[in-house]
Amino acid sequence: MFNIDQDIKLDGEDWTVINIGATTETETFLHCANKTRGRHQANGFNPAQIGCWVNNKTLETRVANG
Repeated sequence: MFNIDQDIKLDGEDWTVINIGATTETETFLHCANKTRGRHQANGFNPAQIGCWVNNKTLETRVANG
């Protein structure tokens, strides 16, 4: 299955999976951090983050293609 710290492309942007949440028969909830978009602050770079449901077939394709 899909692992934390793997990269995935969603809506044309590259994201790193921070955490994996609930899974249904068709979808999995992912918490992701953007690899390029974010904000530079005094304590370093803070990436934009999203929580979204992703189709399991998309995740299976991603794992199969490495």
